[in-house]
Amino acid sequence: MIHDSDAEADTGDYGLRLGAYGWQHEHWLNSFYPQDCPLDWHLGFYANEFTAVMVPADYWLDDYEVEQWCEALSPRFRFYVEYPPSVDVQLFVRRCLDFDIYLGGVISRFELDMDLPCPNYVLPDTQQPVRLLQASDGNSPSLALLELGDADLRQQRNWLDNLHQQSDDMAALLLTDKHLAIEKLQAFKTLIELMGF
Repeated sequence: MIHDSDAEADTGDYGLRLGAYGWQHEHWLNSFYPQDCPLDWHLGFYANEFTAVMVPADYWLDDYEVEQWCEALSPRFRFYVEYPPSVDVQLFVRRCLDFDIYLGGVISRFELDMDLPCPNYVLPDTQQPVRLLQASDGNSPSLALLELGDADLRQQRNWLDNLHQQSDDMAALLLTDKHLAIEKLQAFKTLIELMGF
């Protein structure tokens, strides 16, 4: 179940986290972020409604201000960082450590030889709209990536039912559409809550 109240912050029971592929989307300006909201407040604003985000590789390359990102976040929030293959693994590991308690996992095309206090999730070669990723350590909860595209709510519900049958210990569900409308993310959150995840 998605938990958004601060009561869970005290117990450590955060439930299923939901998030998007990034939070810096021009098409979210004025439809989600208030017109007068400064850019450096966008992540905090986003984190008031969602408890996870997948950090795209280009964020890492262009603007990786982790300490600033984490300043106003609840302890329940998690970053799932996409590994940019052009970056040295050891440099990447050092930068990921800046996330501290907020690092939920690393997502890469291959298993990384890294010393991080989080799971490494390896992307499968196939491009399916629904992908369930197992942690390379074999012990951590799974991670689900969904690309909604034009799927209606009935199809989305079927996807969630199938994911629940495959794994009852998902850490997060991340919507990976590059141009995801905020209304779709909000509707998906409502669907998850109605289904009792």
